[in-house]
This record gives sequence, structure tokens and C-alpha cells, in this order.
Amino acid sequence: MKKLKSILVLLLLVAAVALAVVAGVRYFNLPCSEMKVAIADKNSHTMVTETQVRSLILNSSANPIGQKVRKFDRKAIEQVLKQNPWVHGIQSTAINGSCLTITITTNTPLALVFPSGQAPLVLADNGQLLADDSRCTNLLVINGNVGNCKPRAFVKKKSPLHAAYTVAKTIANNKDYAAQYPEIFVRPDGQIELYSVLGGQTILLGNTDHLSDKLANLDAAYSHGLLDAGTYTSLDLRFKDRIYAVK
Repeated sequence: MKKLKSILVLLLLVAAVALAVVAGVRYFNLPCSEMKVAIADKNSHTMVTETQVRSLILNSSANPIGQKVRKFDRKAIEQVLKQNPWVHGIQSTAINGSCLTITITTNTPLALVFPSGQAPLVLADNGQLLADDSRCTNLLVINGNVGNCKPRAFVKKKSPLHAAYTVAKTIANNKDYAAQYPEIFVRPDGQIELYSVLGGQTILLGNTDHLSDKLANLDAAYSHGLLDAGTYTSLDLRFKDRIYAVK
């Protein structure tokens, strides 16, 4: 009797293992029936929507619907996403049953660039110049001697625009700066000027050396009431630990 019970228990164990294996195989081979797209760090300056990105993937050869959900081709999807310059890449993926969720990161517009004799372009935070299809308002403006700018091109280190791009990134990363300095001007000699809303002055930064120190010194001067609006017409920040003000 005991021997029969042992055999029955063994058979039940074997059956349970077999069922688990079959279930596991079926789960692993589930076809993808749904794909969701999420955008990481989405904000008012995000230039693409989840719907747009999802449609881009579904209308391509990288469409995962109907394929084994756990064997989707991430590289193929990444290649498709490159068609939209505002998509930076895939941050992560997640699988829940037969649903694939793709979380992407995006590029953000930094400024509107106004090249001489050309249509304005949007400068993205990755340094790429793109057609002015931005829905964003109150973008920083870059003008002056910015050189010849080509859509889809990236800002080169030795280009006239590179210093302005560096300053734009610093301004964009500080809400107070973004509100205070709406315009960057590139002079013919390549030096950078800002316009300050707070003091109503033109500010000569020169190059981008010690940029954070220059702006910190300017903040300190404004906070102490030394640069009240209407008192000075221009400021020169090119010298370490000092500001030259012109009435």
C-alpha cells in the first residue's frame, strides 16, 4: 500500500513538473498582442508624443505585434526610432504577459537659431540643428555671427555657434538664468554677449572659460543691488572676479 502511495505521489510530481514546463514554454513563446510607449521625463518641451512613436514603430518592419514578445528586435526598433531626430533612444523595456512596453528618452529644444539669410532652426540639447517645427514658446534666441547652419547637422567644436551652444546649455539648466537671459549674441570676433532682462543691459561674456564663475559673480552683483536697471548700459565679465560696468 505504501509503495502504491509513493508511486502515485511520484506520478503527481512528474505531472506537475510537466505542466509547469508546458506553461513556461507557452509563456515564453507568447506572441506580442500589444505595444505601449512611454516617454521618460516628459515635460512641456517634449517634442514627440507616445502616439507618434508607437505609430512609427508599428508602421515599420520592426513591428513586434504577432512576434514572440520575449524575442522582439530591440536593435531594429532603435534603428526605426532614429528616423525622428527628437527621439534619443530606448531607456528600458518591460514585458507583462503579451504586452511590450518601451520607454524612450528624447532630445529637448534649447534655442532658436537665426542664421543670416536662412530660415531659423531649432537647436536641440544634443547639439543638432533641426527645422523650426517647435511647438515650444519662450525659447532662448541665438543670433549674430552663427555661421552657415544646415538642418540635421550637429554643432562642431570649431564652429562660430559652438560657444553659444555651450552657454545655452548652462542657461537651460537653470530656471532663473532661463528667465533672465532670453538672448545670446555671437559677435563677429566670436565673443559671446547676453541680454539681461533684470538689468536691461548687454553683458559681454567673451569666451566660455569659467562660465559658471562669471554668471555667479553677476548673480551676486544683482542680488546686492549694484546693477539696478537703468544705471548701466553694458557689463563686461571677461575678467576674473570683477565686473566692468559702463553707464
